Amino acid sequence: MDIFQDAKAEMAILITVPVGMYLRDMKTNGTYADHIILQALSDMLGITIRVVHADTADVALNPNDSTASQLLLGYLPHIQHYVSLEPRY
Repeated sequence: MDIFQDAKAEMAILITVPVGMYLRDMKTNGTYADHIILQALSDMLGITIRVVHADTADVALNPNDSTASQLLLGYLPHIQHYVSLEPRY
């Protein structure tokens, strides 16, 4: 079983346009990350990404290999943008 093929099939369900078009759009400057990119980041870094929504329930994106580390983001629905809720040191 190829884990990347499984992940590709799982993510393809979430994409509403052809995959090639999605990837072209995502690499364009000024394009914001979406749920698919955040899940991939979670898997790549091995951390949970918790997204706090202003108007719906919070979402936790968990990596395949979970750890105690967590990144906290907020989602602003009126501009469809994520912001860091991590304190600055």
